[in-house]
Amino acid sequence: MALSRLLAAPAGNIVSFSQSEFVGGQSATLTVGATNSSTATYDFAVRFIQVPTGWTLATDTIYPLWGWNYNRTDGIAPSATAEFKPFYVTPPAVGGTGQITWELWQVDTEFGFTSFVQKLDTVQQSVSASGTPSPFALLLPAAGSTTQPPTPEFQWQAATNAVGYLLEIEGSILGQRNPLDEIVSVSLGTVTNWAYSGTPALACASTYWWRVSATNASGSTVNNGSWQWFTVTAPDPFGLSAVDVAGLFPQLQCINRDVSALTDFAYTLEHGLTNLSGALLTTNASQVLVLIHGWNPSPLIGPATFDPFNEVPWQAVVTNLTQSPTFTTNWTVVAYNWAHDANVGTVPTAETARPVGPADVGGIPLIGSATDAAERGYQHGLLIGSKLLEQVGTNNLKQVHLCAHSAGSWALYTASRYLRANGPPKLQVQVTYLDPFIPAQACFNSSHPFTPDLLQSSTNYASVTVSGAVAADGYWATVDDVTDYAACGSTTIHWSWPSPNSATFKVDNTTYGQNNWYAHDGPVKFYAATIADPAIGAASGYGWKKSLMYNEYHNVSTESLTMTAMYLAACDCLRLEVTGTPGTLRLYSGTTLDGLTTSELVQIPESGRLQHEVPVTTSNMQFFRLVPTEE
Repeated sequence: MALSRLLAAPAGNIVSFSQSEFVGGQSATLTVGATNSSTATYDFAVRFIQVPTGWTLATDTIYPLWGWNYNRTDGIAPSATAEFKPFYVTPPAVGGTGQITWELWQVDTEFGFTSFVQKLDTVQQSVSASGTPSPFALLLPAAGSTTQPPTPEFQWQAATNAVGYLLEIEGSILGQRNPLDEIVSVSLGTVTNWAYSGTPALACASTYWWRVSATNASGSTVNNGSWQWFTVTAPDPFGLSAVDVAGLFPQLQCINRDVSALTDFAYTLEHGLTNLSGALLTTNASQVLVLIHGWNPSPLIGPATFDPFNEVPWQAVVTNLTQSPTFTTNWTVVAYNWAHDANVGTVPTAETARPVGPADVGGIPLIGSATDAAERGYQHGLLIGSKLLEQVGTNNLKQVHLCAHSAGSWALYTASRYLRANGPPKLQVQVTYLDPFIPAQACFNSSHPFTPDLLQSSTNYASVTVSGAVAADGYWATVDDVTDYAACGSTTIHWSWPSPNSATFKVDNTTYGQNNWYAHDGPVKFYAATIADPAIGAASGYGWKKSLMYNEYHNVSTESLTMTAMYLAACDCLRLEVTGTPGTLRLYSGTTLDGLTTSELVQIPESGRLQHEVPVTTSNMQFFRLVPTEE
C-alpha cells in the first residue's frame, strides 16, 4: 500500500460520529466515519488527542506505537466513506459537556507496523452526558419534627436530571432507625411531594425515619446523603381527649383519632343534630330518641346524600316508629347519619387494611375495617352527647334513649358515658344494643381496648333513676354463635346484663324469633317488628316494649290518661305529671314490671292535671302504673 502515495496526494475528512450524547457513568460505543477525497486508495487511521476532564476513551486494540487512542482501516477507495472500529466512551457519573479532538491520518501498515504518514483533518466533536441527579434536600416533615399527624405530607427539593423519586419510610428501635421495619417503599414520578395514605397505620408517639432517592438512568442520589426522622403525635383537632370520659381516646389508632377530615363529624360539629324532619334540636327536645347505624362497607356508600335510614332494615324502624300509636309528640327522634365516616372498607379489604392476624380464620375475614368504624363511632358518640346538651340545654334534657347497631354501638357507648358525666343529675338514659360489634370477638383482634365489659359499663346508672323502662337491652343473632370463631379458639360474647334492669335476647330463638332475623342485621329487623307489633316477644317484654317512649304511652291502664316522670334534684324525688279525667286513681310502684308492690291513692283535680312527687328510695329503675279505682 505504500506505493499509493506515488500515485496521488492523499486527502480526506472526518464526516460523522455515531453519537454525541451519553449517559453519565455508563460506557457506550462511538464510531467515527471518514471520506477519502483523493483519487487513489489509501489506508487511514483516526485518533483522539483530547477528551473532556473525567471522560475516558479507549479502543479494543493496543498498538505499540500510538497506544490505545486510534483505530485504522485499510484501503479506503477514492470518494468512499468508511467507519472505523468503535471507540468506547465513558463519561463521569455526574455527566457534563465538553469536546473531543479527533485527527484523521494517512497511515502506512507495512511490516506489521503502523506509521502515521501525514495528518489530513482535525475535528472537535461537542459531547454531553446526563449525570446522576443533583444533590437535594428534604423539606417536610422537618428533621426532628415531633408534631406529625398519622398521615404526614412529605415534600422535598427537585433534583436536576431526576426522572423519578423513591421514597422510603422505616420504623425505629431503641431510638435508632430499624432497617428491618420497612413501612413504605414507593416509586414516584417527577413529583416532589407525597401524602401518606395511612396504610399501614403509623403509631402514635412513635418515631419514623425517611429518605428520598432521586433516580435516572445514570443512577441515584440520596437526599443530603442520609435519613431524617420525625415523630407521630396523637391528633386531637377538636379536643376530644378533654371530653373522653371513658379514657380510651389515647388507645385508638392514630389515623382514627384525627377527625378533622371526617365529613359527617365536621357537618354535625358545625350544624348540630336534627330531627326526622331535618329541623335542628332546640330547648323543647327534652325527650330524645337517637338511632345510630353501624359500619358502612364501601359498596353501600352511594352518592353524597346516601342515608342508611332510607335503606333496609333501618327504614322499617323509622317508618314503623312514625306510624306507631306509641310515638308521642313529646319525643324527638334523631336518625344519626354518619355513613361516610363509617365507610372504611369492605370485609375483604379489611384483610389488607389492618393485617393483624391470618387472612382467614374459620371462614371469617379479618374485621379490621369494622374496628376502624368503631373507633370513629367512639368519637361520634362524644359529639352526640355534647350536642344534645348544647342544643337542648343541660337543664332541659330529661330523657335520652340511644339505640345503635353494630359498630355504632361505640357511638352509643361514649354518648351515654358523656351524658352521665356532664348531663343533669339523674338524667334518664336508656341504651339499646342491636348486635353490637366487639373487636375482641375474634381471637386475632383480642388486644383491642373495646371489650364487652366496656359496653356493659355504659348501663351502670347507679346515680340515675329511670321511670317506666329498663336501663339497657341488647339483642343478638345466631350468626354470632360460637361456631363462627371455633377455628381460632374464641368464644361468642353473649350479653350478661345486670338483672332486673336490663335484658339480653337472641332474636331468632325458636320461641319468639323468626328465621330471617338470624343475620347481623336481624336484631334491627326484630326491633322494627316490635315497634309495629309490640306483642312480638311479649312474653318476656323484649324489643320496643322496653323503651322509654313505649312505657310513657303504656304506663297507664287507659288511653284517657298520660303520665310522665321527671327527676328533681332539689327534693331528690320523681315528679309524676298525670293528665286525664278528674278522679281518684291508684298508683302502683316498684323496681320491676312484675313487682309493683307499693300502692297509694292519688287524685286528679278538676284541672285535669296532677303533679305528684315520689321520693327516690333505690338506685334501681322505678316503674309506675296508674289504675282507676273502679278497676
